[in-house]
Amino acid sequence: MPICQVELLERMATVAQDLELSISACDPDEPMSVAYGMLEARQYLSELHRMLRTYDRQEELREADD
Repeated sequence: MPICQVELLERMATVAQDLELSISACDPDEPMSVAYGMLEARQYLSELHRMLRTYDRQEELREADD
């Protein structure tokens, strides 16, 4: 099911907010906390990247149909 720009922006905002919370929860004095926070951040960024790639592919298909 194709996603629209508004839905994409809403989903990206949610993921960005989750990313911000994950980073702010890190305790700089605890290496494991930082490592876990970085792992979570990577997962959130991967999710954002996946969303953008999916949207770009949908846009390319729409342009090809026109």
